[in-house]
Amino acid sequence: MALAYSYIRFSHPGQVEGDSLRRQLEASERYAAEHDLELVKSYQDLGTSAFKGAHRKGSLGLFLKAIQAGEVPRGSFFLVENCDRLSREDPLEALDLFRSITKAGITIVTTDDGYAYSTESMANNPMQLMIWIMGAIRGNGESHRKAQVLRKSWAEKRRRARADLKPLSRMCPRWLALAGEAYEPIPDRVDVVRRVFNELEGGVGVHKLAQRLNQEGIPPFAHGDGWQHSILLQIAHNRAVLGEFQPHTKISGRREPDGPPIKNYFPPVISEQQFYRVQAALLRRRFNAPGRKGKGFSNLFTGLARCEACDGSMTYRDRGARSGGATLVCARALRKQQCSNTLRYNYKNIEARVLSIIPKVQFQANVDTSDIDKDISAKQVERDAIVAEVQQLADLVQIGSSTLAERLLMAEEKLREFDREMTRQQDEIMRLLSRNSVADVKDKLSNMLEGNV
Repeated sequence: MALAYSYIRFSHPGQVEGDSLRRQLEASERYAAEHDLELVKSYQDLGTSAFKGAHRKGSLGLFLKAIQAGEVPRGSFFLVENCDRLSREDPLEALDLFRSITKAGITIVTTDDGYAYSTESMANNPMQLMIWIMGAIRGNGESHRKAQVLRKSWAEKRRRARADLKPLSRMCPRWLALAGEAYEPIPDRVDVVRRVFNELEGGVGVHKLAQRLNQEGIPPFAHGDGWQHSILLQIAHNRAVLGEFQPHTKISGRREPDGPPIKNYFPPVISEQQFYRVQAALLRRRFNAPGRKGKGFSNLFTGLARCEACDGSMTYRDRGARSGGATLVCARALRKQQCSNTLRYNYKNIEARVLSIIPKVQFQANVDTSDIDKDISAKQVERDAIVAEVQQLADLVQIGSSTLAERLLMAEEKLREFDREMTRQQDEIMRLLSRNSVADVKDKLSNMLEGNV
């Protein structure tokens, strides 16, 4: 008995509730029964488009890999409802896909008309190949027409959104929900958003705030690993809290803004004055935070130290001499997520032990890094000027000027670029100076830490 594999696909996730899945499954089961085939597996890409080849990364891709690995025997059958289900790509791309399957000795069957396509059948009847190509041209043309209609539809929706503030879709910030023809606040979530802004403005850090929300059992807006500082920063920087919406469109496959933001599209939940005060507070906190300053390093073990309980990364914390000074602690435990190891390891003791073995480590001699050092020094001077500009703009932006806000964002991006370049150059110096591999260093650290730290 020959083996058969079915392939089920439709483009829209909503079709799961419809008849398409049942119809395709029953057709493949019926064909297998009528032709004495053993239907061993059904590959399914539900809610996946075949227009741009996205399905090749899903279950279809798994089937193609199984063919390449020799897991699908020659003489097997591949059952699809019609050629559209297999591909709606450019006809030549669709033909290449079709041929890659048939050349592996597999017969493709379209269950809606009962046609069976194999290398042998097409050699005997070349019109079969023409039928498949015509089907591929038709499917691709339909997808192009649908895409054009969809683009026009969304363009009209964006026009109406600007003119009448009509909702484009159900998609909206997670503290809102579509009710009829308007977005309505979700009270509990809006309270969380306002709390985020109030606490950040009051000087609470995003890491501490995430810890508080997790300790209090406040559920995050999306399923995931609890509240994290990155989620809170996304909320704090999201201008949707002011009621703004930025429409986008695709240009040459890239997502680009479609005109200026639409004001009052969403119900505002934060005042513009508070929004800018929080942006300024976050910037000040960022530039005053401990970390790498010039050629100094706060934490020598960034990316190396791991928690012995969960194997997560250890993070550096310095709360002052009265609180025990600098320590290394599990980052997950700090967030109250997935780890209960709250032990704090004295950073100075560990650092002293590490530095005590540095003289024993062999370094490559006569490495000239003077040019890079000079470049870093010059960039540090320029960076200091940008930091001063950013801090000045952060003070001025509290008046709510959109022009100043744009200048602030540009200056901040320029500063980030400088930091990236300086980090790259400092890393290059470390690479040139170091003669030991990361594995050797880790071995030495491991042996040392197993001593009397």
